[in-house]
Amino acid sequence: MTKAVFCDIDGTLIDVTKGQTKVTHKVYEALKAAQNAGHYIFLATGRPFTYIDPGLLNLGFDGLVLMNGAVVVIRDKVIFEEPLENSIVKNIVDPRLD
Repeated sequence: MTKAVFCDIDGTLIDVTKGQTKVTHKVYEALKAAQNAGHYIFLATGRPFTYIDPGLLNLGFDGLVLMNGAVVVIRDKVIFEEPLENSIVKNIVDPRLD
């Protein structure tokens, strides 16, 4: 049975609070072993695309779940995108703008 594995960045693949800014070789090998076994590996993060280190993107993920699910990418194709409306963002940043 094919499965999908979702990996967070902070505190899972890397931990900058402990000085680990790159994925370890052991983690990389585990990700590749899962893919070689026929499973899909997704990077799932609250970060937007531009805040992801290119080194992470080069690990060969099958897809990305970005901004807590607001954008989903599978093999370089955006399959879901639902950005917040500008009025909501403005209200979050400064409620007086409403």
